[in-house]
Amino acid sequence: DQVTVTQGDTDVTPVGTGNASSRALMYGGTAALLAARDLRDKLAMCAANMLGGSAADIKLRDGLAWRRDTGQSVSIADIALGVHVRPFTVAADVVLPLEVTRSFTPANVRVEPDAQGRIATYPTFSYSAHAVAIEVDTELGNARVLDYAVVHDCGVMINPMLVEGQIRGAVAMGIGTALWEELKYDGEHRMITDRFKSYLLPRATDLPPIRVGHLTTPNPFHPLGMKGAGESGVGGALAAAFNAVADALGDDARLEHVPASPARVIAALNGRPA
Repeated sequence: DQVTVTQGDTDVTPVGTGNASSRALMYGGTAALLAARDLRDKLAMCAANMLGGSAADIKLRDGLAWRRDTGQSVSIADIALGVHVRPFTVAADVVLPLEVTRSFTPANVRVEPDAQGRIATYPTFSYSAHAVAIEVDTELGNARVLDYAVVHDCGVMINPMLVEGQIRGAVAMGIGTALWEELKYDGEHRMITDRFKSYLLPRATDLPPIRVGHLTTPNPFHPLGMKGAGESGVGGALAAAFNAVADALGDDARLEHVPASPARVIAALNGRPA
């Protein structure tokens, strides 16, 4: 309750690439971590000036700065005030007041093309395995999702509850792409799937409980060991659900386009391109 975070305001934040491709925590969170570490060092120097000893003797805990050997303490609020009203003796390279600006760029990102013209714009990738059970009505062409399980590895998780929610939402998106969602246009090139009656999103009643398992393999290229959790759900679910429908139709039917709509399923069963 003593910390205020302002994000997304380009008047006060440095230039960045935005919240895309799991960059929010992997990039912005790491910049916040580095800034917090620098700020902690400044607080320790100021606390040592007030309590005596050296910055290495100071431990921050419960809103206080403690001197390890004597047990004396001073509140962070008093340190922040003291910065402006007390003469502090600090290292020449320490800038007061208590402000820090940090940015973060992964070491293995490369925007300059190599000899083969390749670039590397993302530092790491998450991994997942998906399994789905789908029942197909061969008379009507409808597909019903009976069960779904996914095990994924996004490295170190900062907030497992949010990660699970993100994975479940991504899986729902992948299933929707595989079975129902489609943009259609009429002969005049006007979009005709412009409402929920025609653009079919998966509803809660269309999906079973999505079971999520976690593996944690820290990313060696990231200070926090993170890989990002936003991508593996969609692609894995799309492939798993679409292939499950194709598997249910047998070897003689061939599905070539998403979504596996009832019309395409019936066409495939009748040996027509779908």
